[in-house]
Amino acid sequence: MKKIPCVMMRGGTSRGAFLLAEHLPEDQTQRDKILMAIMGSGNDLEIDGIGGGNPLTSKVAIISR
Repeated sequence: MKKIPCVMMRGGTSRGAFLLAEHLPEDQTQRDKILMAIMGSGNDLEIDGIGGGNPLTSKVAIISR
C-alpha cells in the first residue's frame, strides 16, 4: 500500500480530501480506484473511507500547480 498525502477539510455539512495531482497516478483508471477507496465508495454509507453516512456531503479536490 502506498501512502498519498492529503488534507482533510470540513465545512458545514460537507467534508473532503484535497490532494495534489502530482501525488496521484497519471493513469486515470488507477487514479479513480484510489479516489474511490479514499471516499469509501462501495459502501452506501462510505464507512470505509471519509464516512458521514451520506455520499452527497463528501467531496474530493485534485489540485495541480
